[in-house]
Amino acid sequence: MRYLSKIRLSFLIGGLLLAPSVSQAEEKLTWETAAKEAARGNADLRAAEEAVAKAKAQVGVAFSPFLPTVAGAASYSHGNSSTASGNVPGSSG
Repeated sequence: MRYLSKIRLSFLIGGLLLAPSVSQAEEKLTWETAAKEAARGNADLRAAEEAVAKAKAQVGVAFSPFLPTVAGAASYSHGNSSTASGNVPGSSG
């Protein structure tokens, strides 16, 4: 069993030693790019971000009774008043 571990370790080290020569032809990976790619493929991270967004929304709802409320009403009326003489329906005179 120990022999297999040594073989795996040697392949791992060999792969790491060969990796710089292969990656030189490719674009260099920055820390920010690596973090973004890791985050994009991480379902647990996306679920955690959604849970945080949901919790923030719930905080807003829970805090809303302590906020002031605004109420208002409006009305408008328009009437025609005439001083002309004559018979107006519904009047006696």
